[in-house]
Amino acid sequence: MSTRDEILRLIGEKPKHFSAIIQRNTEMAEWVVTHSLIQDVEFKQLLYSAMNGVTNICEFGTTMHMKYYYNGFICDEDCKCVKQRIADGVSRTKQNYTAERNDEINKKREATMLAKYGCTHNLLRTEVIDKLKRPKINKVNYKLLTDRGWLYEEYVNKNRSVANIADELKVDRSTVIHYCNKENINIRKYHHVIAHNIQNILEDRGWLYEEYVNKSRSIVDIADELKVDDTTVNSYLRKQHIDIINNIGTSQCEIYLQKYIKQKYNAFVITNTRKLIKPKEIDIYLPKYKLAIEYNGIYWHRPDIHNGFEGWLEYHDDKIIGCKEKGIELLHLWEGYGEHKELIQQAINGNINNDLEQVYEDIYGDNCKMKKI
Repeated sequence: MSTRDEILRLIGEKPKHFSAIIQRNTEMAEWVVTHSLIQDVEFKQLLYSAMNGVTNICEFGTTMHMKYYYNGFICDEDCKCVKQRIADGVSRTKQNYTAERNDEINKKREATMLAKYGCTHNLLRTEVIDKLKRPKINKVNYKLLTDRGWLYEEYVNKNRSVANIADELKVDRSTVIHYCNKENINIRKYHHVIAHNIQNILEDRGWLYEEYVNKSRSIVDIADELKVDDTTVNSYLRKQHIDIINNIGTSQCEIYLQKYIKQKYNAFVITNTRKLIKPKEIDIYLPKYKLAIEYNGIYWHRPDIHNGFEGWLEYHDDKIIGCKEKGIELLHLWEGYGEHKELIQQAINGNINNDLEQVYEDIYGDNCKMKKI
């Protein structure tokens, strides 16, 4: 049975779990990546493209999305192709109507509206007009937004940011700004009045990286501490070439690497798989490049866990050998050691130098170049 037929069988037999099963199977996952006509990080889209030989671009050049595999690629409601399809359907129907039939339909509609609501159009109904005027914010939050005293206390006296207030009330920042303006509360222009000491902190890449990446703090949280707007923090992150990432609790550095690789190389990534060199786990695998990557935290990969240098060397070397037997190259990355992005690029270009003995000497040896654990 071919790989495609095996995937078809799984889709039929496991309608709820086939995607996860296929992703865990290295051979099937590689087939999907190879045969897909698109480069997308969502596996179900890659799978649909590979199985059906289609792309996710509609006739108007819009990138379609997928909610459920069985529904295929679909455009948003505001896409031209959706509007065009609806318009074409309505046009075809109306083309079959005579002028007399159109007049008859319009008169019947107006008579029904008059009988039910006393007017000929929905937008003339009092209850519809009132509903359109009604705010789309829940009553409690609307009451706070229209309370000048509360807004002034939070925004001016407590010096909270617009973003922080918006997060609490579950509204957009523009909504908070709108009600501040409505209540004659001046919006701060942080980019003109950032204190010198705060600017020094924002220009310190090491501090920003530690707080945002290593400690997984949100942009809003950092902005509140520094008493600046979140857009200011966002701007300095980009200025310091720190990629904007999702704040996820654990293994942040490894997650950051996964996200970086997906975005930089537009490649499908398999994570934390034990299918490559059973039963050992590989952190990151890129089928497109036949490249595996291990991210090694210094503490959790220290020599004493492996009974000294020999055990440490054997453990990490075994993974390199196991991958080579499968036709896969393995790159070991070490926490705080080397330029990871540069090493990944070299590995993709086919140049890998793990040099475990040198790594051991630099990190754990007597002449350690790094801070001891």
